[in-house]
Amino acid sequence: MSIGGLPDGGSTTIFDRPYEPLDQLRAQFELHRLTVSAVARRCHISRSHLSDVLWGRKRLTPRLAEQIHMVTGIEVEPNGGPECLSESSVSL
Repeated sequence: MSIGGLPDGGSTTIFDRPYEPLDQLRAQFELHRLTVSAVARRCHISRSHLSDVLWGRKRLTPRLAEQIHMVTGIEVEPNGGPECLSESSVSL
């Protein structure tokens, strides 16, 4: 008998996949109540472009990573992962 949908007893929920760096970045936005629109506006890019980056549809460039860091205080590696937070600068 299978438990959780897979023969080995595993589950098929999204929580079973590895926590990706862009997931972490989106979680930091949510934690600090940062909207995609507000961050995009401050980074001088479109909301749709930032959304595409956050969902992995477009590449996070070193320049955009630096812009996100300057605007939010979230230090982001160009491959997509937030490395640390500077709590004092996370506000829009």
